[in-house]
Amino acid sequence: MGYSIPTTKKAKEKFDKLISAADKLFAENGYEKTSIANITSLANVGVGTYYLYFEDKISIYHYVLFDYQSRIKRYIASRIGNIKDRSEKERIGLIAWLEFINDNPNTYDIIWQSLAVDRNLFVDYYKKFSESYERGLENDKDQLIDINYEHLALALMGISSFMGLKIMINDGKKLSTDEIETMANSIIGSLKNGLFK
Repeated sequence: MGYSIPTTKKAKEKFDKLISAADKLFAENGYEKTSIANITSLANVGVGTYYLYFEDKISIYHYVLFDYQSRIKRYIASRIGNIKDRSEKERIGLIAWLEFINDNPNTYDIIWQSLAVDRNLFVDYYKKFSESYERGLENDKDQLIDINYEHLALALMGISSFMGLKIMINDGKKLSTDEIETMANSIIGSLKNGLFK
């Protein structure tokens, strides 16, 4: 959507500087208050160079948003590896998500403002995630109760999303590895053993 990925090393360095600057400014100032001139100034890249890679401001926001999605998926997949047990996949996946938020504090700022920037981007972002999650659950249906997997995917995403807010609202302090694991073990243990008496 309106962007071109460079192929040479030098061009890629400039591209990455623009992405880093946009990420920082969109998170700190918001999409509306960030201009292309702000982005190029922070990146120390000419405005003309910007237009070699991006058609307009929404193009770079689109790239930043879906780059987060790709990085999140890759990070979680790398942690889950070849785990076969579904409850363990959920536990390790939740730990991985919380680690990602811990190390990437701009995540919520970038993702959630997509609803204001362009509602279709927001819908597309979460739809892609939920459909992928649903397929994973269906692949492990022999380990799960008979349930609507779309609804389950959305419920588990909701749990993860709001547990991540614990990190975001933690007065700027990162959580320790033990704190993250305790959070994940607590919720996954409750789901595995039954939430209600």
